[in-house]
Amino acid sequence: MSAGEEGLLYGISPVGSALEEDPDRVHKLYVAEGRRDERVQELLDRARGAGVAVVFQPREALDRLTGGASHQGVAAQVAATAYEDPLELAAAVRARGEEPLLVALDHLQDPQNLGAVARSAEAMGAHGLIVPRYRSAAPGAGAEKASAGALQRVSLCRAANLARTLDLLKQEGLWIVGTAAEEGTEPWELDLTGPLCLVVGGEQKGVRPLIRRACDMMAAIPLKGRTASLNASVAAGMMLYEIVRQRRRAVDGDRGSGRISLS
Repeated sequence: MSAGEEGLLYGISPVGSALEEDPDRVHKLYVAEGRRDERVQELLDRARGAGVAVVFQPREALDRLTGGASHQGVAAQVAATAYEDPLELAAAVRARGEEPLLVALDHLQDPQNLGAVARSAEAMGAHGLIVPRYRSAAPGAGAEKASAGALQRVSLCRAANLARTLDLLKQEGLWIVGTAAEEGTEPWELDLTGPLCLVVGGEQKGVRPLIRRACDMMAAIPLKGRTASLNASVAAGMMLYEIVRQRRRAVDGDRGSGRISLS
């Protein structure tokens, strides 16, 4: 496990999730003077119960601290993000008798999209999110807020070389399925019940050619309207739902028919 940079969270939900999920990570809670509603009082009670220092400041000071972001009168100084090794995470999931489900991001630049993907991944039961070390949005304050606390609950992995990481996961028996705007198989025609790593491409170019070559299959969600493509986080959410749907049917003993098997 490795660590990222120390940072700042702001907003009721991100700060509340941090205090609930991992209060040891929170070093200091900042609250705007005069903010005393029920939600803020709950944060204060959690912080004091966990021994977190509380600092009351004028709202203008919080505005400066958060760069003018919508902080809702609260912010928190937090410890570095802890990253897990994706191979170790997959092995730990298998040791629990589960099929690993990881989500890898290929040059996703928008922190809001990162947070939205994390939210869908955690909600659909994915075990981890793989974030490239370079040229990728990082799990900072904006991503934390968009994730509605999900980044506190899903394991984060970091990849210095995403293509190499995917190759290593393949060697460990995971199938790599990329998302494509076109020239891919409809996801319900694929067998997505086994150990998987879903690759979500960046906002502008999608999954890069180098990463495409590391994928076993490319899945494309068919579009019926005039819209040319889906937002990366929307496509990720739809793919994750299809994976969960197939896995639940497999558990019920009905694997469906007509899908392409990856085995």
